[in-house]
Amino acid sequence: MNPASPSLPSPPTIDTRSTTDPHPPAPRLHAPPLILEPLTADQAEPMFEVLSERSLYAYLDDEPPASVAALREVYRRRERGRSPDGSELWFNWLLTLPDAGWVGFVQASMTDPQSCWIGYLLSSAVQGRGHATRAVARMVAHLRSHHGAERLLASVERANRPSIALLERLEFSLASPEEHAMHGLGPTEQLYVRFLAR
Repeated sequence: MNPASPSLPSPPTIDTRSTTDPHPPAPRLHAPPLILEPLTADQAEPMFEVLSERSLYAYLDDEPPASVAALREVYRRRERGRSPDGSELWFNWLLTLPDAGWVGFVQASMTDPQSCWIGYLLSSAVQGRGHATRAVARMVAHLRSHHGAERLLASVERANRPSIALLERLEFSLASPEEHAMHGLGPTEQLYVRFLAR
C-alpha cells in the first residue's frame, strides 16, 4: 500500500534558517478516497469536534484540546513547518473524506533523513476501513520522494494492536532493544523502524 517512486533525489540538507522563516507549506496529497490537506490555523474549528473524542486518547499521552482557541494556537505554531530553534521540520496534514468531512491527521517531524518520526490519528467513526494505512502510506511516499527521508520511526503502546498492525502492513519492524533504549520510551511503549530504499 506504500506508493514507490521510481527515481529519488539525493537526501537534502536540513534547512536551519532563522526561526522567523516558515518552512514552505506542504502540498495537498491524495490517497483516494482521502484528501490530505496541509494543516492551517483556519482548520481548528472543524477539527475540534474530531479531536474532542476522548476514546482516541486511550493510548496517547495527549489530552483532547481544551477549546477551539487553544487548538487554533497549536495549529498556528505547527503551520510554520519548523521547530522554534529551526532544527526540526514539521509536516502536518488533516484528513478529509467526501462523505464524512474532517476525520483525522497524519504528521511527521524530521531532523535529518535518518530521523523522521511519524504519527497519525483517525476518528473512530471511520476506523477499520484502511483509511489510516492509505494516509500514512501516502505521507511516507511524499517524505521519501520530496524530502529524502531514509529512516522512519514510530512509537506505539504495546496494547495498541490496531496501530501495530498498521505499522507492520507498512513494513515497519520492531527496533532492537539497544535502539529502543536510546530514545527514552516508557516501559509500555515499543519502537518501530522502517528503512526506505533509495
